[in-house]
Amino acid sequence: MSNTLLAIGAYDGRYANKTNELCLLASQYAFTRNRIIIAATHFIKLIKVLGHESKVNLDLWEQTLIKPFENDIFNHIDALYNITDSSGYRMVSRCIEIEKKTNHDVAAIIELLKEQYDEHKIGPKEFKGYIHLGLTSQDLNTSANMMIMKDFREIWHLYQSKMVNSLRLLNDDYTDNYMLGFTH
Repeated sequence: MSNTLLAIGAYDGRYANKTNELCLLASQYAFTRNRIIIAATHFIKLIKVLGHESKVNLDLWEQTLIKPFENDIFNHIDALYNITDSSGYRMVSRCIEIEKKTNHDVAAIIELLKEQYDEHKIGPKEFKGYIHLGLTSQDLNTSANMMIMKDFREIWHLYQSKMVNSLRLLNDDYTDNYMLGFTH
């Protein structure tokens, strides 16, 4: 955010230059991305359980809806500002456009998946109705939030390791120095 006075907190305000990587983890982008992945994965599993995998091109479905997001947080962390060039980002943007018409976030995800199903000719029309079958909005939302927490934990461990290693180096450099222990 360019105006730190309008930030939600210190992390996206005055510390934004130190925490920019985290915006990929806890953003609207991350939440929507995770719900798309969950819904797309659910469709794959449902088609397999129903024994229709020979009638639907699940490899193309996975290539279209899951692969664009694979490891985007960890592989694109150095290219954070270029994430808008990715196909995953464009898909999430399309979903947000659809949501403006539907006025419902999960309905927008379903509509996006149906668009992708038709556009890439994934399978017969009758299987398009299975896209959200047996999956509630809360299933998507709760699972997406858990994915955000998992990703955040992994990134936090990376930061923690860097910090501990930096402290070890400082300890090695200054181990023979004495310092008075005044608090003020």
